[in-house]
Amino acid sequence: MGRRNRLHREKRKAHALWSQGQLLSLLKDPYRYTPEQRSRFAVHLVKISRRHRIRLPSEVREIVCRTCNTLLRYGDNASIRFRNGHKIQTCFSCNSIRRIPYRQHSMKVEA
Repeated sequence: MGRRNRLHREKRKAHALWSQGQLLSLLKDPYRYTPEQRSRFAVHLVKISRRHRIRLPSEVREIVCRTCNTLLRYGDNASIRFRNGHKIQTCFSCNSIRRIPYRQHSMKVEA
């Protein structure tokens, strides 16, 4: 691979990371944008990440449905339950269920 292609690839990846950061900041502001706009930001964020093979930030993985890429708003289009050491997310748009294991922290009481 030539040097020119490598430079273009690095520029594209840097621009994709910048775009990902911008969309993430827009996604985190619930009072400024409508839920429909924020869902659209989430779709664009997932598309950019897939196109440029960049991992999604962990905070986005928790709030975006893996199946339909909609923004999960608990109580509106999704539900969340905690059962048997798992966090169970249900998307009402596509009826997909995601089970995420979690560890319960035992509180130590010292006398």
